[in-house]
Amino acid sequence: MTIAAHSTTTGLHLLVDSTGIKMIGKGQWKTKKHGAEYRRQWRKVHLGIDAATLEIRAIEVTDNATGDAPILACLLDQISVDETIASVSGDGAYDTKGCHEAIARRGAQAIIFDTQERQAVERPAPRGRGPQCHFARHTPPWPHHLEKVDRLSSAQPG
Repeated sequence: MTIAAHSTTTGLHLLVDSTGIKMIGKGQWKTKKHGAEYRRQWRKVHLGIDAATLEIRAIEVTDNATGDAPILACLLDQISVDETIASVSGDGAYDTKGCHEAIARRGAQAIIFDTQERQAVERPAPRGRGPQCHFARHTPPWPHHLEKVDRLSSAQPG
């Protein structure tokens, strides 16, 4: 599958993550009425988003048992080989040997966040190129206005 998007001239900064979506099932009242054994089916949507434009650049849908790490290579394959990927940012789920190898094959910088501490973790680069990421020395690859994203409380509309 190919997603129409504008190619970057300075290199794509790809943000990757996944989320679950409920495909079949009634609301909470049905569970309360009939008990917890009521079945729901979930799917997982894996996304690769351009940090500069917030365009979806890659997407995969899997069952809810599929982890994030095995899908990263599929997401990267959806980006044209003619386009330079400058960096790939993700949470600790992407901190695997396979993910680092897939990112290195595209010549990109791996920016993996520790999900417990919410900070970038320094990782050695393949083939002795020096550290991959350390925010004390590098500016984030995403636009400044994305530095802090406020979450709406459940009481706020929208």
